[in-house]
Amino acid sequence: MTDPRHTRRRGGAPVAETDDEHYCEHIKHFRRARVEAAYRASVDELNTAWKENPEFGNALHEATVLGRTEPLKEYLASDKPLSLENRLGLIAIIERLEQRIASLEHKKVGRPQRKSDAWNAATAERNAALLVASDQAEWRKEHGRERVPPAETEDMINRAIAEAATAFGVPATSIGKDRIRIALKAGRI
Repeated sequence: MTDPRHTRRRGGAPVAETDDEHYCEHIKHFRRARVEAAYRASVDELNTAWKENPEFGNALHEATVLGRTEPLKEYLASDKPLSLENRLGLIAIIERLEQRIASLEHKKVGRPQRKSDAWNAATAERNAALLVASDQAEWRKEHGRERVPPAETEDMINRAIAEAATAFGVPATSIGKDRIRIALKAGRI
């Protein structure tokens, strides 16, 4: 008998796997590929759902990343259209939440791993810019104007920085107003 490291017998002939072992490995690979393909498909659907309906996409992003569920609840309670892609996006979010709940049930006891403050600050900054863009779009819709006055934008930026700083646990001073303005003007949001 050979140990797992040896794949050949003494005479140089390969050690044959049994049919059962081969079948089990084949099934494992098949299942893994199926799960990965389904996950990739749900992520693709979620990533493209916002393009069809940006208002729904912004509400979904705020709910999943920032924890602000009010815009999503308002959208779902309204009579606004919800396409199949949007519904599939919601299904993917619900599945993620179920996975998150399941992972919290089996959480390790002990000191948590430290996250990088620089990464948190950059993420908080990006999300603050998304909040400002969302607030600006809402303001434009309410007032029927194309441009938001600078004073309004400044107030929106200050509110977004405060909210993102508390949501991501970083100091408000680490989130740059100028970088938010640059992101808004560059159209990266």
